[in-house]
Amino acid sequence: MNRSRAQLTAKKYDEAERTIKELRKKYPLALTAREEAILLLDSVHLARSSKELMLIDIDCENVADVDSLRRELEDVVMQKNFYMRKLKYDKTRIKRH
Repeated sequence: MNRSRAQLTAKKYDEAERTIKELRKKYPLALTAREEAILLLDSVHLARSSKELMLIDIDCENVADVDSLRRELEDVVMQKNFYMRKLKYDKTRIKRH
């Protein structure tokens, strides 16, 4: 978990996600850790969506197809909102085993 948190902090989202998935496979009965990993994975997805929003905003200046960019932006905003709601929900559902 600490390695995945460090990867998230370093903005290495794919590596952080991969590390979490490896932990879930390796320790299927570590229920508390798995629940914490869900929250961490939600945070990884949220951070990735936020980064994508920032990159889309930067690309706005160089885009010829505004409609395509608008659709992409809407998709990423919806994705970010989903992960924000999911993280909030998952935090309320976590238990200690």
